[in-house]
Amino acid sequence: MSTNWLKWLTQRRFFVLLISLLLLPLVHPLLSGLDLVATRILSNIFFSVMLFSSVYAISHNKRLFTIALILGIPAFGARWVIYFLGSSPGVIIGVHSVVVIFLVLVAGTMLSHVLKDEVVTGEKVSAAICVYLLIGLTWAYLFSLTYYLEPGSFHIEDPDLSHFVYYSFITLSTLGYGDITPLSPSARALSYVEAITGQLYLTVLVARLVGLHIAHYKKG
Repeated sequence: MSTNWLKWLTQRRFFVLLISLLLLPLVHPLLSGLDLVATRILSNIFFSVMLFSSVYAISHNKRLFTIALILGIPAFGARWVIYFLGSSPGVIIGVHSVVVIFLVLVAGTMLSHVLKDEVVTGEKVSAAICVYLLIGLTWAYLFSLTYYLEPGSFHIEDPDLSHFVYYSFITLSTLGYGDITPLSPSARALSYVEAITGQLYLTVLVARLVGLHIAHYKKG
């Protein structure tokens, strides 16, 4: 049984990451009903699961796997240090910068896999969705960095990261509810670049996957 389970995990790296990425936004509203300590602990746990799932997803590439570990372990440790010892804007800026580099590395590695001339499988589709979610998560950290580097760059009641995650995905999907507003030129630039990136990604991705499916279907 354990051997079959390990084999399944090995063949479903991207699917496992997809589940962990979906849990982050889906579980957070449920955590809001808990006390502050429990909310922070569970948020850190889900963040840690996402980190290790991301590292595992690219473990087939040993060089990138090593780089991801080098970036992921400090991000994991810093997140828990912030919980136990508190934080300052400088610490948050440092941690978020490392996480941004980590997410870009993982997303870039997975995107190269998605665009490869291979048969379109469930894992390839899972990887494509993961890249989209990682884009939104990366921009959430970029928005948070912008807020701390340039106070007043957003009209936002609470600069908690979860609110920037919400704003990021609203921007990525071009819904734009308007409850959080970019005020500074850099914040506005980041916002419209994310909106453009989201639309271009979906357009190019669908065209690529459909093209690959047709090409390999004809070969078959």
